[in-house]
Amino acid sequence: MEEFHIGRLIQAELKAQGRTVIWFAKRIHCDRTNAYKIFNNSHIDSELLFRISHVLGHNFMMDCARYFDRISQPSLAPKTESVDM
Repeated sequence: MEEFHIGRLIQAELKAQGRTVIWFAKRIHCDRTNAYKIFNNSHIDSELLFRISHVLGHNFMMDCARYFDRISQPSLAPKTESVDM
């Protein structure tokens, strides 16, 4: 199963927007050290994720839902049934 790492997604979005870690930390009311801890975590509190989504204008909760849907759906390949003759 593939790994879902929310911290890396947040860091990538921050970089894509050309924002600094200091800018990000100020917007979510933490220091720069804690921002780096967020980037290194593969999990995050939902309230904090909501705040980060709002600050960056990106719905990370939807990213989590898409990942869940992808790993929880059974294979779409048709099942082969054996026929006794």
